Order: sequence, then structure tokens, then C-alpha cells
Amino acid sequence: MGIRLDWQVEAEQSHIHTEREDPTLKWARRRARYRLLGFVVVVLFFIALGISFIAYRLDTVNKAIERNLRQTVEAEMAALRFGDLNTFLALQHHDNPAWVAEQQDTFDTYQTLKVEYDVQLTGNVLQVYIEGNRARVHVEEIIDGVPYTRLWFYWRFEDGWLHVPTDYTFWGDLRTYEGTYITVRYRGVDDPLAVAVGLKSEKWIQNACNTLACPEEMPHITIDILPTGVSDIQWAEGNMWQMLIPSPYAERARSDRPFDTEMQVAVATLLAERITSIISNELSPVYPTDSYYLRAAVVSWLVGQFVEINTNSFLIASLAQNYGEDKVGLLLRSLTPTSEVSIFSNILDNRPLNELTLDWRDLLTWRLATEDELIRRDDLNAYLSLYDTNDDAAINAAYTHYAEGPSPEPRVIVAVTPEVGEDGQAYLRAIAVQGQMQNEIRFRLVNNVWKRVE
Repeated sequence: MGIRLDWQVEAEQSHIHTEREDPTLKWARRRARYRLLGFVVVVLFFIALGISFIAYRLDTVNKAIERNLRQTVEAEMAALRFGDLNTFLALQHHDNPAWVAEQQDTFDTYQTLKVEYDVQLTGNVLQVYIEGNRARVHVEEIIDGVPYTRLWFYWRFEDGWLHVPTDYTFWGDLRTYEGTYITVRYRGVDDPLAVAVGLKSEKWIQNACNTLACPEEMPHITIDILPTGVSDIQWAEGNMWQMLIPSPYAERARSDRPFDTEMQVAVATLLAERITSIISNELSPVYPTDSYYLRAAVVSWLVGQFVEINTNSFLIASLAQNYGEDKVGLLLRSLTPTSEVSIFSNILDNRPLNELTLDWRDLLTWRLATEDELIRRDDLNAYLSLYDTNDDAAINAAYTHYAEGPSPEPRVIVAVTPEVGEDGQAYLRAIAVQGQMQNEIRFRLVNNVWKRVE
């Protein structure tokens, strides 16, 4: 018995294993695997073919359903365009008398609209959403060259698609726009509006805070865009940091700019008022002191800055332009409930008002409107506070105007000229326009406050 090396043992085992392999069995096993694989491939092919066929049939059916819906919309729009009431009402949900009556009013409204404006009922379907038997269609209208989007809702009955009342549950999925200062919550239909509201509101707040120096911890604002339940842009009851915006798509929304100028002014005004309140430490000015107007003037100026429109905020605009926008924030922080215009001297190195380059037109216009309001209220004492009561001639003029009653038309100051009177005192000579008439009104600087003298 001899000693065997490892390689001899391995070689012997390999030899033994090789001798046990049966080529026939080996080929049989391989052929069986090939057959099984082929069978699986064939089965999968037919399954895929079946799925493709079903998908094709479903797609064909869905396209036919959508095509029928589009034809219904086009027929309805054509009926409006040609003034065919019978055809229009035939495409409404017949079993809902209230809806049919409402749509008859809608038909009449469209016919009047076509007479008063350049209306193009193109029948252009912008988007279609179908979910089961219900559908939402975005339809184009062009009024005086401006494109609008209307939402029409339909239900597929046995006899085809019919126009049904607005389905507020079919307004798209819930979505959120998250910003630094605001959060916008809305549904899919309002996505174009929500994005515009979010971007602009963020920019407005950022610019205002950079200009006016907001507190470091600005409260976060939530804006909810709702298809129903709210008619005007407003703050939510009980939550001064939640703004509610009605969806314009519930009525008629501009296709090119759903966040139109009117909506921008409304949102900008609420934001400007809230920012102004924060910076002025929730100031509640007393009417009819100048503080009451100055706070409102800052709000108006901010709205003009936000929306880039002219709000006739001449006084605050001249302060910002000639002395720096930061002075607007300083003015807000310096205001008290009964501040007078002398506050401008306080924030501008104690210079007298007649030496300041400020545009007083809107303030003086407000003073004249306030006179009329105080006469209506029969508040003589407050009325006299607007005049130079140290001057007998001014007092006599005040009583005369008071006895004449409020002006029949608003008076607007269109020009103001600073001058020095024969008595050596500073005056403002203002030109007031009232309808087709204009007259001159003078104000004297009394204790660094402009007071009416004639």
C-alpha cells in the first residue's frame, strides 16, 4: 500500500465522474429545458398579444368616447354662436329642471354678450378630462380679443353626453405651493393661477420687507384657492394669516393670465395692509387725523409698487423717490394714532414742511373729501380742525363752506404750488377740479401743519 499524492486522487475522481456521464440523458434534459422555455415564450407572447389587443380596444373605445364628447361640446357652442336655443337646451341634462332654467338664462346672457362685445365662441376645446361617466371640458372664449377659459361639466347617459351642473368634486387633485413667506393650497384646475399667485406674492413680500424693514419673524401666510364657498378675495374669519381666493375658473378665467390685474390688486391690497400693520405695530389711526390718511397712503403706494400700476399715491411716492424708500418704513414706525403731517419733519431732520420736496396733491384731495364727509356727519369740531382757526377770515370761510353743504361732485387737486404770502408765511396754492370747473384753494403752514384758509 503506497502513498498517493493529491493530484492523483483528484485525477482519479475526475476519471470516475467522467465515466458516469450519460450523453443521451444529458441531451434529453437540455431538450426538455428548451421545450419548457419555448412554451413559456409562446404563452407570454400570446398574453402580451392579448393585453395589447385589450389595450388597443380600450384606447379605441376611449377615443370614441372623447370624440363624442368633443362633438357634443362643439354642437353646444355652435348653438350659442348661432342663437339656437332648442339645440342648446337639448344638450342639457333634461331631468334637472332647475339646471335647464339656469342654462336658458345662460343662453340669454350669451346672446346679450354678443351684442355688447366682440365675442368669439370658437368651440376650441383646450383640455378634456374623463373619469368614468363624468367629464370636465376646458372651453375657449374670446371677448374683445382677450382669451378666456370656461369649465363645462358633462355626464355620459345612455343617449350620450349631456351638460350637467358644475361638479366641484371634479376639480383635480390637491396640490401645494411652498414658499418662504407663503403657502398656496389648491386643486389641479387652479394650477396656472396658484403658481402665479405664489411667485408674485413671494416677490411682493420680499420686496416690501427689503424696503420697509419687516421684523425678522414674519408670520407665514396661507393662501387657499377654492372653487366654491367664497365670493371675494378676503382673509378667513378667525385667522388673520389665511387668505381665501375664489377660483376664477368657477366663472370665467383669462387663459393667458389667470391672475389678472383685478385679482392682483385685490391680493396685493390685503398683503400691503397686513405688512403695513406689522411694521406700524398694529396702528389704529384716529379719523380724521392725518395719520388715518398716511397709513392708507402707504398701503396704496405698496399696491402700486407690487402690481406696477399708478395708484396716485403722490405724497409717499415723492418721499420714497426724493429721500429713499427706507423713509417709508420709518414713517410707518413713527406714526401715532393722531399724527399730523408734521411727522414728515420728524423723520427728515426736523426740516419744516415748506422746505421739503414732497407732492401734497393726494393728501389735499383727501382733506377736501374729508370736509364733505364731516359735513354729512354734522361734525363741526372735527371739520374746523382742518382750517386755520387762528385766522378770522379762515374761520368765516369754514362756516360758509359748512353751511353750503358737501360738494355735489368730488374735488381733485391737480396742481400744487408752494409760495410765500405777503405776510411772510408759507402757503400752498392748490388747483381743485370739480367736474368741468376748477378753483383755487390755499393752505397755510400753521405749527408745521397745512391748514386751509379759504
